Amino acid sequence: MRITEIAINNRVTVFFLVVAAIFAGFRAYRTIPREAFPDIEIPFIIVSTLYPGAAPADVEKQVTDRIERELKGLDGLKELTSVSQESASIVTAEFVSGTDIDDALQKVRDRVDLAKPDLPTDAEDPVLQEVSFSDIPIVQINLTGDVGPVVLKELAEDLQDDLEAMPGVLRVVLVGGLEREVRVDVDPERLRLYGLSLDDVVNSIRDEHISIPGGDMDLGTQSFAVRVPGEVEDPLGVGDFVITARGGQPIFIPDVATVSFGFKDRDSFARINGQESVALSVQKRFGANIVEVVDRVKEVVAETEAGWPAGVESIILGDQSKDIRMMVKDLQNSILTGLCLVVAVLMFALNLRNALFVGLAIPLSMLLTFLAVQLSGVTLNTVVLFSLILAVGMLVDNAIVVIENIYRHMQGGERREPAALHATQEVGSAILFSTLTTLAAFSPLFTWPGIVGDFMWYLPFTVSLALTASLLVAFTVNPTLARNFMKVRPQDMHSSDGKSSASDGWG
Repeated sequence: MRITEIAINNRVTVFFLVVAAIFAGFRAYRTIPREAFPDIEIPFIIVSTLYPGAAPADVEKQVTDRIERELKGLDGLKELTSVSQESASIVTAEFVSGTDIDDALQKVRDRVDLAKPDLPTDAEDPVLQEVSFSDIPIVQINLTGDVGPVVLKELAEDLQDDLEAMPGVLRVVLVGGLEREVRVDVDPERLRLYGLSLDDVVNSIRDEHISIPGGDMDLGTQSFAVRVPGEVEDPLGVGDFVITARGGQPIFIPDVATVSFGFKDRDSFARINGQESVALSVQKRFGANIVEVVDRVKEVVAETEAGWPAGVESIILGDQSKDIRMMVKDLQNSILTGLCLVVAVLMFALNLRNALFVGLAIPLSMLLTFLAVQLSGVTLNTVVLFSLILAVGMLVDNAIVVIENIYRHMQGGERREPAALHATQEVGSAILFSTLTTLAAFSPLFTWPGIVGDFMWYLPFTVSLALTASLLVAFTVNPTLARNFMKVRPQDMHSSDGKSSASDGWG
């Protein structure tokens, strides 16, 4: 084949490209982003609307039905489902696979805006949410100790700020703990006694607890911003706020309400081993290396933990990088095991030197595949790793055929250069069509519809890259190595009539 002839005639260039491919492949292997799952677009958009205090029947009639009426007929809409429960409406719009999720999100938002005027005034604004694998936390940090839920949450909030400042971290969601707040429990009887309303109390707190900008003040060459601070520093200072005055006597907040520095009502709980805890769920940015992000998160947690009170500790849960590390190790073991087994098996038919020619096809093809995966923008996720492990056993097939045929030609008396060229040309079409038939068997997976098809698309894509790399190695690298380094054992030499003859220096 023409490509083999070019490779043999330019063997120095081929060796240089092999070395370059090895370095580039190793660099790609080390730097390619690692993820647990492929980041595919899931064509689901969820519209959540809170209607506090409403019964499920009222939620369905006054919220869900009106939103569904607007969403029906959207382009690309596959199915519309909804759940109406107490105080909440959840409408899920599923679009056909391949729909631009950003465009669909904008269309849904426009339709929901049209439905807003028809919703009850007590209902909160609808919230739109996409479904994405990026929303799955890559690691969870639980803080636990005997210092109480308030201190735990304060420590967790400080750690949350540090983690969100890290490159590669999208957001950190905090769950559990207690938060302090000033509680003003109004007594309706006292309000009625003073002839006041609840709005009077609310307006008093809002107007008193505020900082007002006072403009600028110029003093010569300098200018200062002026502000009138009005926010209270003592939480119980709210008790000094005046609601109004009657007959020259002020009416204070404590006259109609009880002021206390208590706790905010809980909206989430977190426990570990039966103990109170605060959990931090870390989500990474798209394309970030999950292994590097988790390692850095653990470093930041360890550094921060040194300054915590005695008895407070962190527990790492849900570490997705463990699965990635395990699959990467399995891939490395598969490559090394495959290389050793191939060399061991071929030593029975060929000598050690020629068996190594075949064995080198596995790591070289794999490094070329890593380079192609990185250039294509695909991350090293579980599906890609599984595909690479699956392809390891196929990478050596083409090399075996080429090397064995070159060895057979040299046994017949041909010198290394013509033997490498003629033997590769002789079996070139056979290994080409053999590889194409294997690729054809995987090609229907490219057209697999739906979310599952988008997820499994990475399997035929990766296998195709690996087999193409092995075919390129068989047509170029293997013949070039054989042309320069292959030797035939004297006892394996034979003439055209089958009688043994000396090597006559063919090696």
